[in-house]
Amino acid sequence: MKSTRATTKYAGFTLIEILVVIAIIVLLAAILFPVFSRAREKARATTCLSNMQQLGMAFQQYVQDAGRRYPGAGQYQEWGNGGHWVSGTNGTGGALAASGGEFEATGESANVEAGALYRYVRSTAVYRCPSAEDGDVKKVTYSMNCAIVGMNDVRLRTPTEIILLVDEAHNNDGFFYTETNNSTDQITDIHNGTGNFLFCDGHVKSYTNGQYPLVSSKDNNAAKDLKTSLTGIPRFYDRGFGANGYYKGAESTFGSCALPDVP
Repeated sequence: MKSTRATTKYAGFTLIEILVVIAIIVLLAAILFPVFSRAREKARATTCLSNMQQLGMAFQQYVQDAGRRYPGAGQYQEWGNGGHWVSGTNGTGGALAASGGEFEATGESANVEAGALYRYVRSTAVYRCPSAEDGDVKKVTYSMNCAIVGMNDVRLRTPTEIILLVDEAHNNDGFFYTETNNSTDQITDIHNGTGNFLFCDGHVKSYTNGQYPLVSSKDNNAAKDLKTSLTGIPRFYDRGFGANGYYKGAESTFGSCALPDVP
């Protein structure tokens, strides 16, 4: 009896089929990678928000223990005076980033462990946004509103509207200088076009450039409209801060802001 064996014919992929598969993979990657990137940045923004909330609680505890006054903010890297929310090198040689050009990091680091808040929040990671460039080198990427340095909290009539910390774009000292036309301090938009604000009552909220176009750029005079005695908007200054618009008495100890545009 003659036996027969079945044979199977294997056909390979044609070149066109391979190219079609590759094209589909490339198309899917082009669609999904931005989605993954935005999702990752959203997670980092949430961590940043949590960091600022923790710092907000630390500020509140500090104020309660310090006669209801806020700490210093480290103007022009003069952290060595003591009593600032973060510490570092005394004098302009301690700049964390250049104040012009591409705002390149200098390689200097803040010393958050020696700052006034560290006793209340003992985690160095909390002082920097996970999305900030060179954050691991600078050690601090948030900046304190210079207008409330040394101020008694009873003068904050609307703490839900007064900004305490800024999620800064090019942090160079932990001090947010809010005078419109004489500053390089800028609010970041790294979190998918948004940046976070910590307010004096402890809440944190994200804003886009369109919602809050401050960024303290030298050519952005619209910023003054968002820093005055108006109510119902986030701002750095308030009439309740006094005739000079900020706590003048702290200037000799901590440094402070230039006079604001208060109508």
